[in-house]
Amino acid sequence: MTHTRLLVSITICIFLAGTTIAACTKTDPAAGDKESPAQQALAKKAAAVKKAPTRAERIGRAKEAVMRLKKELKGALGPAMKQGPENALKVCGEQAAALSKKISDQGVLVGRTSNRLRNPKNVMLPWHKTIVENYLKEEKPSPKSYRTVELPDGKLGYAEPLYTKGLCLACHGETIADPIQKLIAKRYPQDKAVGYKDGEFRGIVWAVVP
Repeated sequence: MTHTRLLVSITICIFLAGTTIAACTKTDPAAGDKESPAQQALAKKAAAVKKAPTRAERIGRAKEAVMRLKKELKGALGPAMKQGPENALKVCGEQAAALSKKISDQGVLVGRTSNRLRNPKNVMLPWHKTIVENYLKEEKPSPKSYRTVELPDGKLGYAEPLYTKGLCLACHGETIADPIQKLIAKRYPQDKAVGYKDGEFRGIVWAVVP
């Protein structure tokens, strides 16, 4: 009898020990699917790389921004010129900056600059200067040409040439009416954006894309 009870006791102990071990080592399905902070960071980085736009897509965004600026500025200058070059000069001085700010969205920046500035706010950055100098070396750069550069912060710099023609000559040409010259001198004492010929390279329209 005693022997039988001993066997039963041993059997119960073994069963309980096995149950305890199984309970301790059982994996929680929810916990098993949970990633560590390091794994989450890697997954997030991989997703960001996967979603990052291609170079062609970034150039496309830059072209679109530049095209919008040129189109909207031309659309504002046309009616202004019909009221006189003085009004066109006012549009260039006041509305151009507002248009650039409006078009600069979703991380894309857009603007204009030149080696012969009128508005000092359009000062050239180092990468602008390099592109402008390259265009100046070309005998006759194509109006459809563009330049790109990878900037130190990983952004893409894009630029298209800007030419003096049509309406521009009234305020930037070799011959400028006295009233306009006086207005330019008053608004921009350090102005250098005069004396251009029809079709001459005058600067760049640029964009920066993240």
